[in-house]
Amino acid sequence: MTLALGAVQFGMPYGKACPQPEVPLEEMQRILSLAREQGIDMIDTAIGYGTSEEKLGLCDMTSWCVVSKLPEVPAITDITGWMENEVSA
Repeated sequence: MTLALGAVQFGMPYGKACPQPEVPLEEMQRILSLAREQGIDMIDTAIGYGTSEEKLGLCDMTSWCVVSKLPEVPAITDITGWMENEVSA
């Protein structure tokens, strides 16, 4: 079984039952360090997770497998161009 660390709360408040504020960068770095110590090497993020990807870019992610989801695909013909634009923004 593979476990991934979810990164939504790194970039925005999250949770319906008990919403928590965005995790500060310093705490995020401690969480990443602890996760690596426990053998977790995959992180799940998304373009729609606020500043999550931006903050992850400030950390050493070289030993991580990063999975990032795109927003819903719009009704357009140039899907490839749209995808390239989304990931390069």
